[in-house]
Amino acid sequence: MMLAKKLSRTALLVALGAIALVTSDATAAEVKERALTSQRVLLSDVVDGAPADLADIDLGPTPAPGSSRLIKREDIDAAIENVADRKRVKLKNPIRVVRKTKSLGTTELEKLALAAVKASTLPKGATLVGAKPKSSVKVPDGFDTVDIELGKFPRREGKHTASATLVFRQGDTVLAKVAVPVDFKLGPEAAVADVKKGEKVSFLVRRGQIEIRAMATANADADIGDTVAVTVSDSGKVIKGRIASVNPAVVVEGS
Repeated sequence: MMLAKKLSRTALLVALGAIALVTSDATAAEVKERALTSQRVLLSDVVDGAPADLADIDLGPTPAPGSSRLIKREDIDAAIENVADRKRVKLKNPIRVVRKTKSLGTTELEKLALAAVKASTLPKGATLVGAKPKSSVKVPDGFDTVDIELGKFPRREGKHTASATLVFRQGDTVLAKVAVPVDFKLGPEAAVADVKKGEKVSFLVRRGQIEIRAMATANADADIGDTVAVTVSDSGKVIKGRIASVNPAVVVEGS
């Protein structure tokens, strides 16, 4: 009798476990996944055959790479104000939305880095030697431009490895940044400042349509685009400005 009860209890537990497993598998099977490359989730991304006039309804941001977002019926109803329009949208089961990613190997990263460097303006005397990505990476897919940030170059001759950063963009949105070391050769001219300490410059102040110029002296070596302190000749006042051009050297007030 006791053995029969134990067997009966065991059979019940096995049956309950099997039911739970089947239910879990069925629920998982009902949730479909959509991998998106856009920044926002639209109704047409999660509802097949969505009405054309409702297809572009915004359901919120696409999740970050590595995470997901479950779009349920109530999310759609909350985004559609008109009750009649809600009834036109058919969504039986939730949809799991993830951000689609793209794997980039070292060879592809190298090509992207070299192309981005060639499309940028290098400091004088700098010659591109090569790029050497250290490993493959995954970035959000859907980027349409890739540019590069090279940082400040040293004012000297010789070899220089820039800690460059590839910037992946979709429109104006930055999707990812990837560090890629890039090698350069710096010629003799790279060691010479565009404006030398003690050099006379024209200091320019703009106030609306009015421009005021004054002679000044650079207080440090600097290159075009750098901010440098200058001493105004007439007053002795020290002011900071950005070097806008050379030959003649013009420093514009502000950063």
